[in-house]
Amino acid sequence: LNKAMSNPTPHELLQETVIKFCNEKGIWHPDLLNEIPKHWEKRDDMVLFPANAFKAEAFNLLEKEFWIAIAKCLNASRVARIGRIHSNDFRSPRVTLILGEHSRVLETENHIKYGYDVVKCMFSKGNVSERMRMASLNCAGEIVADLFAGIGYFTLPLLVHAKAAFVHACEWNPNALDDLNENLKINSVSDRCKIYFGDCREKCPNLLANRVILGILPSSMNYWYTACKALKPCGGILHIHGNVTRCANRLERKCPCQSAGRDLNECITFHRCLQESSILLDCFTKFAYDTAATIEKILFTIHQMFYMVIVIGITKVKWYGPRIAHLVVDLQCKPKVNN
Repeated sequence: LNKAMSNPTPHELLQETVIKFCNEKGIWHPDLLNEIPKHWEKRDDMVLFPANAFKAEAFNLLEKEFWIAIAKCLNASRVARIGRIHSNDFRSPRVTLILGEHSRVLETENHIKYGYDVVKCMFSKGNVSERMRMASLNCAGEIVADLFAGIGYFTLPLLVHAKAAFVHACEWNPNALDDLNENLKINSVSDRCKIYFGDCREKCPNLLANRVILGILPSSMNYWYTACKALKPCGGILHIHGNVTRCANRLERKCPCQSAGRDLNECITFHRCLQESSILLDCFTKFAYDTAATIEKILFTIHQMFYMVIVIGITKVKWYGPRIAHLVVDLQCKPKVNN
């Protein structure tokens, strides 16, 4: 008990700081406890509180010294509030800087440096498993097209750890463009990447990629044709992101990785994030195989020849609430030998 009391949790430290400060100012009321968040994000030396934190009128009357005390107790020097992501094409963040001179941060994840402005660019901590998965691939000798590169979410892991030979990175958010260019430099991989500014449907080069990343939500369907055009005629791998609404039923079946002739270790790697082992939700499996069927038709339209499109992986990256999952479907595309 004494040990627990001598090592308070970050939330307990925050609560103690707020109560003490408000008591000194003569404004404390027990109702204000509901305003103190239990969870927050930490980016570099910045704390990002949820949008509903410290919103009571009493906190609006406090001056800068309150936020300095809050930052200090959480071992930070800057404070901001973060809300829901904008539903625009760029999925821009809703962040308001409360304490600090600027909103740029520099973070290191898996030995990769990501610099960005939290007010202008999104960096989802919930996607860390997918960034790690991309880093674990063996892309030696491969040409990769990243259709939504952002600040380098997947481009950097593919270059730094997966050892892709070259990445063609498309990005249409001008706020992310400079960060992407700078992140390539600070990670010493800028010589193996070319950036294309604008809509990938207009800018992405054709017929050169062994692998294509479609990392956009809620759906990447409008860009499947572009991804198929980017693949070499001999085929390659597509990593297709999308949000899928959960259904009630589950489907027990052999893992699609095994049916594609992959070994068990790779199968486990693909499904580590699913947490259901070989038991896939019906809706996940249906999304994967419906996507594969559509990709087959698109490839035929482009090349006027038949392709075999195999589901080699289904990964759940995270849940959006209880019913919507962010999935990534990995498809291997090969021309049929009887063409």
